[in-house]
Amino acid sequence: LKLVTAHKQRILQHAGCYLFIGLVLMFFHNSSFAAAWKVKSINPLPNDHRTKSGDMQDLVDGRTTGIAMWTKPGTVGWRYQTPVQVDLEFQKKITDCKALEISLHSGHSKRSGVDFPSFATAYGSNNGDDFKRIGGWERVAEPPFRRWFTINTDSCYQYVSIVVHSGGKLLFLDEINIEIKNKALKSESTKSDFRIKHKVYVVTA
Repeated sequence: LKLVTAHKQRILQHAGCYLFIGLVLMFFHNSSFAAAWKVKSINPLPNDHRTKSGDMQDLVDGRTTGIAMWTKPGTVGWRYQTPVQVDLEFQKKITDCKALEISLHSGHSKRSGVDFPSFATAYGSNNGDDFKRIGGWERVAEPPFRRWFTINTDSCYQYVSIVVHSGGKLLFLDEINIEIKNKALKSESTKSDFRIKHKVYVVTA
């Protein structure tokens, strides 16, 4: 019995070590990858009183803030503002890329008045001036349990702007993760949004 117990303890110790190593590697991978994207501007500016000035760059730090995200530092929030636009730039030269997988983490709580986004559209540009629609997402059911939604594109761009429509009076985001893919992806929504704040946009279907 003692031998069996000792064997189980060794298994648990090894499993714990592997889990710790995996979490460390995931943290550094996400941090180094996320650092390649920079938030250039947000329009309109967040107006929720819990949003701090440094929270905007936290949108691409590779980490979510956890449960009840709207109460945590690192979360960006808007009250009665929709749509909102987040402009990002890739800080390195994109290579070996055929598509972008754009994932956003939002919040939802009926009790707190926070509603999940209703739909979002992504626009891309390689010169920072001429943008076109590159993908979209539309909410068709209850918010996903993990509170992530994804916009797939069929090509790559150095500059990306994401327009998010609130589903209610309060909108919160705490992470935008853009992954480079080596194969084209199919967009989940064809819904268009032409209410773009950026004056240099040239939006095409």
